[in-house]
Amino acid sequence: MEKTALIAQITGEAYLHMLDWRHDIDLQLIQFQLDHGGEALVIMFVPEYGMHRITELPSPGTARPHASSFGGGYEYCFLYSSTGWTLRVTNTTQRSFRFEHLTPIPPLLIEDTAEVRVGLRPSEGVRWTSASGLQDDSDSIPIDRTATEARFTIDGEMYERLLAEGWTPEKMTAYEYRFIPLSVGCEIMVEHPASGTKNHLTKDVGW
Repeated sequence: MEKTALIAQITGEAYLHMLDWRHDIDLQLIQFQLDHGGEALVIMFVPEYGMHRITELPSPGTARPHASSFGGGYEYCFLYSSTGWTLRVTNTTQRSFRFEHLTPIPPLLIEDTAEVRVGLRPSEGVRWTSASGLQDDSDSIPIDRTATEARFTIDGEMYERLLAEGWTPEKMTAYEYRFIPLSVGCEIMVEHPASGTKNHLTKDVGW
């Protein structure tokens, strides 16, 4: 029996816009640390992966502020509206005590475009904690700079859990799909706003 996976993705110009926005936010947070402490704790991707304390602002897309031992820093939420699928990207690193005096950074909304979509496809055996194309340490190292899309997958055991909670493909647009990519996997939450129910698919993974 052919297995199914839920795929949420962003492509094209919308994907590039998201990357540019995220790189800008990362630099804002690093600059905030430099301005207030003279140095910043970051995860570098280039030229080599690792944690560093730096005293100068790095190039865009080469580092992110250190968020936790497991990486992270952004939540990607796919939700459906009258204009189609919307992607809301929220920076979560700013919630750290290191940024308690920072002016809150609003989320990025990408909507009314066919370049954001959620759908079902035959499973390709992708890890159920999979996020790809984000060009940071939640993806593969070294980073693939040729990626043209970001893709978030609910596959295998996680898809079975989703079905067990009463979710059906026919009701796909009634739910919000939240992904928090980490260096060890990807947290996945599926929420039904109308009822207020939340299904944390990766709650018992044990990272």
